Amino acid sequence: MLKYDSFACAQCGFYEAVCTVYDAVKWPSASPRGKFYLIKQYLLGNYDFDQRALDMLYLCTTCKKCELVCQTAIPIVNHWLEMHIPMTAKGYELTSLKQIRENVLTKGSFWGVDPKERWSWLPGKYNEKRKGKVAIWSSCWESIIARNMSQNMIKILEKSWH
Repeated sequence: MLKYDSFACAQCGFYEAVCTVYDAVKWPSASPRGKFYLIKQYLLGNYDFDQRALDMLYLCTTCKKCELVCQTAIPIVNHWLEMHIPMTAKGYELTSLKQIRENVLTKGSFWGVDPKERWSWLPGKYNEKRKGKVAIWSSCWESIIARNMSQNMIKILEKSWH
């Protein structure tokens, strides 16, 4: 599908009116047309991606506005994400993504916070209790950054039990 779509791209430029990345960067390789050109050349064996090209792929915010104006109805964002696989296999990756992966693998959250810190949002009476009738999952974001969300959920549940 990637090969077909990269050759089916009409190179229209309609994305220019909606692509937030292209609007900010104004660089052809940061645009859907430029990315499809690079992908097509890669598939033909005329181009081998490098870190600069990968950085252009990673600039996409995956908002899918380009897909709304694509005259050939290509699932553009899916193809950008699909290209991450062979690029990662070649050893290319965005530095921030590498750090996030390391944080998840070593600390259990993308923030890289000590795992004990993850549970510090719990009110004292629940801190040691890990069994009960109700389970609450507090995401990395809620348990580390927006703790009040999880704490407020506990308060709501406590009120509903009484």
